[in-house]
Amino acid sequence: MTAPHLSPETAVAHAYGLTRASAEATEIERHVETCAECSQRLHRLRSDREALAEALRPEPIPAVEPAPALRRRRPWVESLAAALCLAAVGFALFGSWRERQPAGQSEAAVQRDLKNLGSDDPALRQEAFERLMKQRGGLEAELRRALEQARDPEVKARLDHLLRPHEMARRGGTASAQADGSLRFWLDHSASGFPIGPERPPAPATPLAWSPDGKRLAYRTQEDPNKPVQLHVLDVLSNESVRVSLDLLQTPVWSPDATKLAFASATGISIASGADWAVKPLVTEGLPCFFSKDAGQLYLWRPSRIECLDLVSRRSVLVADAAGPGVVSADGATLYYFGPADGRVSYGVSSFPLLRLDLASGTVRVLKEGASIGETNQTLKSFPDRPAVSPKGDYVAWIRTTADMSEIRLLYQPDGSLQSLDAAGAPAWAPSGLRLAFENRRHETQILDLGDARIWEHPGVSPVWAPQNSNR
Repeated sequence: MTAPHLSPETAVAHAYGLTRASAEATEIERHVETCAECSQRLHRLRSDREALAEALRPEPIPAVEPAPALRRRRPWVESLAAALCLAAVGFALFGSWRERQPAGQSEAAVQRDLKNLGSDDPALRQEAFERLMKQRGGLEAELRRALEQARDPEVKARLDHLLRPHEMARRGGTASAQADGSLRFWLDHSASGFPIGPERPPAPATPLAWSPDGKRLAYRTQEDPNKPVQLHVLDVLSNESVRVSLDLLQTPVWSPDATKLAFASATGISIASGADWAVKPLVTEGLPCFFSKDAGQLYLWRPSRIECLDLVSRRSVLVADAAGPGVVSADGATLYYFGPADGRVSYGVSSFPLLRLDLASGTVRVLKEGASIGETNQTLKSFPDRPAVSPKGDYVAWIRTTADMSEIRLLYQPDGSLQSLDAAGAPAWAPSGLRLAFENRRHETQILDLGDARIWEHPGVSPVWAPQNSNR
């Protein structure tokens, strides 16, 4: 009887080496030797096993070059780096904190200084006052609160002094030159005024022009008429001045953003700017009239013409033929100036018309024939004074001087009516456009209220109005 063939399960298990007992494996081998069919089956299974193993064999992984060993940092280097990082973060946080403090002092330090204003120790009182002076720009609320609570008249007087710049900004007023050579500010017609600027200026001082933001006042000093005029810029908050020029020719002009001051000297026109008011010459002659709205151009006057100078390309174009410097309206759209001579008054003296030029269209209108009188041949030191336009543009005022008298002419543009005021100096408009300040023949400041025709006076000459409600 022939032995039965190997079952498929047994054949597969034996071919893949899964038969466990050695006796069972020996018995299977004996059967395979005597059974050709089972021998062939087992041979095919073993061939399939080797093919399967070859197919499943993984590809060899290429050898990876070892990465270069990192240079180990020394412990003290790591500590120093961490310390520097912490220091940088600390300084940043401290700087942010400092920016939120008034002039770098903590609230506790400010309160301590406010308390020491009433100290019996003069040295301690003065030190507290000087520290508060340096940072009073950011302490208006604290100063007003302290003033409300103060009972001592001396403490109130010191607090009033510290609050002066804020009152100037809130209420506006005029600065004028005093007989003793100092500068004084007048809040209104009923106030007694208070000094501003250096207590003892090196030479008699005269105010010239307030910056549009009201934070600074350009003024001049001159020892005597035979000495050069020096230009200074006063910081109202700190009450400190910077000398800008040693030989000023005419009134300087501010840029609309109050960052630049253009002025003329013997060497030509220059512009002062920056924290230290560094001077940059433009290398061009003339007198500055005004900046454009974006401060990119400077309008200037050279004898017989007004030009517009591009501050980047340094190229200028003719704007108008003019007998003197012009002024621009509050919106920057209209130029007011005195045109070429329209008649001869006497030998070497001519009259000049008051003109209005639309800067966009170039249209010129004559506002008043023979409005001003001056030398026929103009130079940088001899020309008709520039007119003064009210903030609303409804009035134009100018000084008209003859050999035996001087007066202010006041033209109301809507109906062309004209008034005359006895005066010795150029007019200056209040920000509201309702009041006009000028120097009268008694060499005092006179203020005319156009609304009710009231007039009042106070000591001082060459008045200039400060911007009202300026942001200090």
